[in-house]
Amino acid sequence: MRAKPTGAARLEFRLPSATKELIVSAAAACGQTFSEFAQAALMQHARRALEAQHITELSNRDREAFMAMLDAPPEPTEALVRAVRRAEGRG
Repeated sequence: MRAKPTGAARLEFRLPSATKELIVSAAAACGQTFSEFAQAALMQHARRALEAQHITELSNRDREAFMAMLDAPPEPTEALVRAVRRAEGRG
């Protein structure tokens, strides 16, 4: 019997029998227990989901436009210049 890791939390949910059988078979093929396999799969999916929230993919056209703006930023407007001066305490 395996020792319960410190701070371990329990997660319970129901699966269709066929789904559980598939997962049990896949876990066995990988030399893992059902819990080890399910935990690894859930962690991998969770990381990908969170990563996807932090990545923005641009089309080639949009990427080129973005890079062009970085290479040649527009001149600041008078309102922006005034705002910066106020923020710096110069006006």
